Amino acid sequence: ATTYSNMGKVYHSKAEFDKALQTYEQALKIRLPVLGEQHLDTAATYYNMGNAYDCKGEYDMALQM
Repeated sequence: ATTYSNMGKVYHSKAEFDKALQTYEQALKIRLPVLGEQHLDTAATYYNMGNAYDCKGEYDMALQM
């Protein structure tokens, strides 16, 4: 999950937000069943996803994160 998250951050830095979101989703699929909804790493993944949506101008999706 950490590797996917780190890859997402790289894609985000390159302004490849769709790829970033795909890798954050992969991280989330691993983190949710193992760590749960309330874990700090899960929250960080949601934050990163919200940030990517914000950068894409998809503000409603960003607010859902």
